[in-house]
Amino acid sequence: MKQELYYIELVLSGNQSKAEIGALEPMTIRQRLQVAGFGSAYSTYGPTATQRQSLVIASEQYTTIRERLNALIMTRLPDFERRLHAAGAPWTPGSAVPRF
Repeated sequence: MKQELYYIELVLSGNQSKAEIGALEPMTIRQRLQVAGFGSAYSTYGPTATQRQSLVIASEQYTTIRERLNALIMTRLPDFERRLHAAGAPWTPGSAVPRF
C-alpha cells in the first residue's frame, strides 16, 4: 500500500527530490492544472489551446490515478484493517470503536 501511495503522489506532484535539484521530469497532474488555471487567471483573453490541452491531459491522467486510489481505499485498506484487528492490533483513531 505504501508503494501504491508513493506512486500516486509521484504522478500527482512529481518527485520532490529531483525537483529540488532541477532535474527534468514529465509534467505532473498538478503542473498541468497550474498551466491550465494560472495561465488564464490574470488574462482577459480566455484559455489558450495549450491551456485547454493541458486540462484535458490532466483530466485523463487523474481518471487513472483516481481509480487506483479508490481501489486502495475501498478494497486494500479495509482488508488490511481486518487483518490488523484479527491479529490483535490495538484500536486506532478513525476506526470503529471496539466493544468491551
